[in-house]
This record gives sequence, structure tokens and C-alpha cells, in this order.
Amino acid sequence: MFPTKLLGLAVVSFLCSFSLVGQDLDFQTSLPNYTAGDADGHSYVNLGNPATDVEIAVTGDKNFISTFGTPTPRPVSSGLSLQMNWSANSQCVTFTFTFAAGVSNLSFNMVEIDRGGATSSEPGKFQYQDQVTISGMLGTTPVDPLLGTATGTSISGNTITGTAATSGVINTVSFQNPVTQVTIQYCNGPDSRADPTSQGISIGDMSWDGPLPVVLTRFEGRPSENLITLNWQTSEEKNSQHFDVQRSQDAQQFSTIGTVAARGMSPALLDYTFTDSNPSSGTNYYRLRMMDVDETEAFSRIIAVSTASDNEAIYTIQSNFNELIVETQAENPAFELYTLSGRRIHFTLSRSDSRTYRLSLPPGTTEPLIFRLLTPQKAFSNKLILTD
Repeated sequence: MFPTKLLGLAVVSFLCSFSLVGQDLDFQTSLPNYTAGDADGHSYVNLGNPATDVEIAVTGDKNFISTFGTPTPRPVSSGLSLQMNWSANSQCVTFTFTFAAGVSNLSFNMVEIDRGGATSSEPGKFQYQDQVTISGMLGTTPVDPLLGTATGTSISGNTITGTAATSGVINTVSFQNPVTQVTIQYCNGPDSRADPTSQGISIGDMSWDGPLPVVLTRFEGRPSENLITLNWQTSEEKNSQHFDVQRSQDAQQFSTIGTVAARGMSPALLDYTFTDSNPSSGTNYYRLRMMDVDETEAFSRIIAVSTASDNEAIYTIQSNFNELIVETQAENPAFELYTLSGRRIHFTLSRSDSRTYRLSLPPGTTEPLIFRLLTPQKAFSNKLILTD
């Protein structure tokens, strides 16, 4: 007999990229040219084909200084040079890049993230310590970058910190999921002296694939009695044809269980839903196969929804970067996390409302985990594969 209640594990996911037309933002040659010393930002129009606009906003502590007689920010061969002279190590400047249409496979370099020499006035501190935090958004949903390691830097989560007085350091940055916005925050690390000396980095030229026919801002699964309901939302569609809903028992071999027609052309938020009326017992894995009118296809990342017997509480788990969001009907639940080898993972627990809990994980937690929800009557377990 099919269970009458479901134990849900929902992981929000995003559409994988199309490889359409390669394009670049070259700070020295892209038009209109970035004006040296423009500390308020810049607007690029019609980059690539199909064209997209890029808006750069600059906020925070804009203590820019000149180099070789030319003010910064300024275009250089390595990208956009930033030279700072902050009066306190708590000051930061933020560059926000907004793409008029979502782009995929975005990549660029961060150049010269390093650390100054030791300072005698504050033992154990250094003249400055570059620290850069990079984050992305797809609509209102966070998207995390993949950061490349480099000698003289350390990486924690989405933050790169200079750890040595080196030159020519290059850290690669790439987004495996589409983005509509990227934020780059430049600060000092914890080992900087209170009043840092002048320091600088460069934001490298950017390359990406063309704007997406579909920008998928949300994809999730929710249990309801003996059904599983899938919901997704798009923020923009261009020449989209339909979505194939695919299911798997092992997250490897997928088969199509239904098709939902797309709207074709729309700049507005659109919501879609599909109900799996016959899910299998155990964990069901789902993904979306999006078809364009020219038969180009792309796949979403995979979400999982698990079933349970009728004497178990219903709960759902949503994975964000270094955070689990748990919604449960259980009264006063307790939570535990373990690695597959049995090592306990410590986390910070907060409560959003009477049914929603947030588990903040240690930075850089990426390995599969065992999640346990404990009630006075019973304990429930799930294997989690964390996603961005």
C-alpha cells in the first residue's frame, strides 16, 4: 500500500546553462568606455549577440586613489584596477554587476589579492590584507561561485583572503549556474592593522554565454498526502517551447513523466506546477528538461523528495549555501547533522516562525550529510546532498 503521508526533502535548484553566443566585457575596449575615476559605476549597452546590457554600481567606502597619475577605478590590461587608501580596516567597497538578461557560464579573474608586510606598531598584524567576497543572484535566489585557489591566498566559502606578500596572484571565478547579478565586495581581512596602508586589486575582464531563453528563479518539490507537487518560476522566457518533467530513483537514469507547455515569450514572472500522482516509495529525484522552439535543450539541477510511512511527521528541507531551512509540523523538534563517517557537524540554530528553522553550517560544508529530526516520540533521518 502506498504511504498516506510523505516526508519531503526539497532542494531549490536552478536551470543549467545554454551555450549560445560567447561574449566578453573587456574593460578597456567595451563601449561605452569606462571613464577612469568614475566611482559611481558605469553602464554598458548591447554587449554580444543577442545583446544584453550590463550595469555596474559602486557603493560603500570609495576611498579610491590614483596610480601613475591616473585615478581609479580605471581600465587596465588585467581588468578594472581598484586602488584604495582606507583609514580603517573595517571599511569596504562593493561593485555590483547587473545583467539585463540572465547569463550563463560567467567567468573572470580576481587579480593581486595579497597581504602587506608586517607592521611593528601592531605585532601580529600586517600593513593591509586584501579580502574579497563574491556572490551571485538569479532573480531573488542566491547563486554561489566556484573559486580557484592560488598561492598566497586562502578560500573560505565565497571569500578569498590574501595570506602572503606576493605579486601576480590570480584567482579564477566562475558560476556554474546562471546569474542575473554578481556582487564583489573588497575589504580588509582580520590580520590587517587598524589603519591599513594603500592597497589594490583588479576585477578581471568577464566572459559568459548568451542570455538564457529561460531564467529559472525557483524549482522545488513539496509532499502532500500521497502526491508530490513540483513548482517552478521563471523571470524571463524567450522562444521557450515546453518543460519535460523527469523522475529518477537513483539520480542517474531519468524518464519523462509529464510535459508542461511554456509561455514562449514573456518578460514577467511566470509560475508553473506539475503533480506527480504516482511517486515511488523512498526518494524520488526530479529535474526539468527545457526545450526551445529550435530544439535546443537544457536541464535544471536535481531536486529530491522522499516518502515516509503514515506515522511519521511531515517536514521539508531546503538547501542554500551553508544553510538548511527546515519546515516541520513537529512540536519542539531537535536536529542533528553527521557526516557519512559519523562525525557530528555543529551548526547555529535559529527560528524564523513557529514551523521554520534555519541551520547555519560551518563555512565550506559541501560533503553529503545525514540529517536527523528528533521528536519525543521518534527520530527521522535523511541523507542530504547539499546544492547551491
